[in-house]
Parts: sequence; C-alpha cells; structure tokens
Amino acid sequence: HIIGVTDSRDRRARLPGVALFASFLVPWLAADSPAPSTQLHGKKRGKAVGRPKIGMISFFASLLAAYAGASSSTTAQQPVMLAAAMIRHQEPTFKGGARATVAEIYPIAWCTGTEWLDASVDAGSQPNRQSSIREGDRFQIYRNGWQVGWFDVNRTAPKPYPGANLWVGLGGWSLPRKLYPYRLVKSRNVNYLANAIYTWGNSSYQNSIQPFLALNTDRQSLSSTQFSPGQMKRDVRPIVEKQMDRAVREMDPALTGKDLRLDSLRAYDLDNDRIPEVVAVFDLPTALGHPQRTLMLIGTVDGGRFIELYRAVNETIEWQPFDVLDVDGDGYKELVLAGRATGYFGFQVLQRARGGLKRVFQGASFGA
Repeated sequence: HIIGVTDSRDRRARLPGVALFASFLVPWLAADSPAPSTQLHGKKRGKAVGRPKIGMISFFASLLAAYAGASSSTTAQQPVMLAAAMIRHQEPTFKGGARATVAEIYPIAWCTGTEWLDASVDAGSQPNRQSSIREGDRFQIYRNGWQVGWFDVNRTAPKPYPGANLWVGLGGWSLPRKLYPYRLVKSRNVNYLANAIYTWGNSSYQNSIQPFLALNTDRQSLSSTQFSPGQMKRDVRPIVEKQMDRAVREMDPALTGKDLRLDSLRAYDLDNDRIPEVVAVFDLPTALGHPQRTLMLIGTVDGGRFIELYRAVNETIEWQPFDVLDVDGDGYKELVLAGRATGYFGFQVLQRARGGLKRVFQGASFGA
C-alpha cells in the first residue's frame, strides 16, 4: 500500500540538463574520433590504436544517455493521488448557532500512469493501515480542469459513515471568493456526498458543499470549450435524444426514447479540440420496488451527428458526472463520476482509449 508521495519536482529539474549534456556529448565525441575503417594502425602487431578510445567514449556516453532515460521513466511513474476536495459552509437553523466554512480532502485513487489503486482507507476494517494522506501534504484544487486553489492538510482523522470509518484530511485552503459555498445549494446533482454528511450528526444546521477535484501535484490547466445553455437545449439535446432512442431500441425493441426520462445533461471538452463531449444520463423504466436503472451515453456532437464514445447501463448504482481533470498528465482529461446507492457512495474514472472511453477505476466508497 502506498502511504504517501514524495515531491520529485527537484529531480525533474535536473533531468533536462543530463539529457542535454548527453545529446551534445555523443555527436562531439563521435566526430572527434575517426571511424574504425579509417583508424591508423600501429607498427607493432598491426593493432588499431584508436579502438580502445572509441569503446570507452561510447560506453561513457551510453551511460549518460541511459541514466537520463531511466530517470525520466522513474519520474513519469511517480504515483499521483486523485482526491475530492469538499468546501462546506455550515448555516445554523436556530438562533445563536455558529456559522462556519471548512474544507476536507477525501482520497479517491492513486494513479501511476498505467495503474489505478484505491486510496481510501477504512480505520475500522483496516486498523493496521495508515491514512494515504499525511499532515503537511499539499493538494491543488481544480474545477473543470483549471487550477483554482490549494489545500494544505493540517491533520487527518477517521470520519464515521454508515458502514464505513474512512480517513479524511482537514486543513487550510484558498479559493476565489466567487467559488465559496456561501449559498445553500439544493440541486441533487451538486454532490451526493452531501447526503451523508450534511448535518454533522444533528439537524440543527444546514450545509452546502462545493465539490472540487484535487491532486497532490501541479497540473497544467487545460482549456475547456463549453456549450451555452441555449446551445445545449436547442442544438445538443435533440441529437442526444435521437441517439438515445436508437440505443434503447437495441436494448429492448419494445422501448423507445419516449420511455426514458432525462436525468442530467453535461458537456466537457475532454480532448481540448474545442468540441465538447456530452454526458447524458437517462432513467430507464424500472419495476416498482427495484433500484432505478440508468443509461449513460457519452459522445461528441459535431455537424448534427452524435459520435458515441461510451455507453453503460447501471442497474444498482446511479452514476453522475462529478468533474474532469488531467490526472495522469497526458494532456487529456479523465472524467470522474460519482455514484450512489443504498449504503454506497463511490467514484469511477473514465479514460480515453482507442477512440473512445473506458473505465479504469471504481472504488473509494464513503458510505451513504
């Protein structure tokens, strides 16, 4: 289990110098030494005088190049922690109550570039494991792929949830004032985690939560083209509903798009091509007494066509888009989903792969 991540920025800063030195050294040494076919031979036993020199030069230059390459590879695979930063505003419902705004960090996943590991730790069921976050850790806070603030972990503590007792981080934070959660937000799509922690153990307070994604490393802020509300309603929704009608007929010929109810419709520019990808979630007809089934469809709307990238039917967990962020540093944003069910609140990560999207992570259940 990965306990923490060391900052390797100082090491990265030295690597370009090593690689640059090697790139200049190899051609210079090669030019300075005659080629083997033109070497001048000594008079004694006809031995080539220059061959040992070339061997040592090549060996030395190869060592430098190999060191630079190996160090770059090691740095590229440094694990990065993806987390959810929850900025919460507490508003009393009785006279004399205290107002407060606090922030917490909820670990989601470690990403090594090729592998995703659950970063959440349950203090109850895993008493021998330490928290994956530590005092002194700094997280950068992101909204829609843009860095908007930071969070410093001052202390860690297990936080009780129904069926879980997971470690979280608490500390100081900085955000633009326009992003402070001073207004109570009642939209069901803001954050499902609020359903578990909105009262702090009593009903004397109302809480609003402003959710963000966070990383324990810096990432370049990536541009993100957005559809206006008018474009979403006028241009995007009819095309998405037409595609959804085809998709549901493939599932069940007895169903049509009219049998579905649109739950949420969001757009994110995942690949920075100025054409936002659309995330649509529809409620499927569900028998009475059974969990609500949903159909998620993700694709690109371009020139009146819908190019499908991902499709999933969720039988027990209701998944909704949380936010997007370039977690692995490849220049493309991952789509993070938040899902809830009875006794469950967790996360999924979708990543681009072969012209579409694939799920690379599911976990970090905080109860519900």
